[in-house]
Amino acid sequence: MDIQKIKELALANSFKLKEQADGSMDLNAYVYDFANAIEREAQADAPGHITVTHERFQELIAIGVKAALDEREKE
Repeated sequence: MDIQKIKELALANSFKLKEQADGSMDLNAYVYDFANAIEREAQADAPGHITVTHERFQELIAIGVKAALDEREKE
């Protein structure tokens, strides 16, 4: 999935842009990494085709990133 689509989905699901080291505003890199990991897993679960709807994919991203954020807060 391309970066712009991930950003669009994340922002639509209450994620916020954060100031990056270069001064730009963007999602943190781990959000993109996580979204791509979900996509890879979805493809592995359904070889040859993906049966995850766009809406479900948005939900999975939101669930996963929330879990990642919760885990980071524990550190």
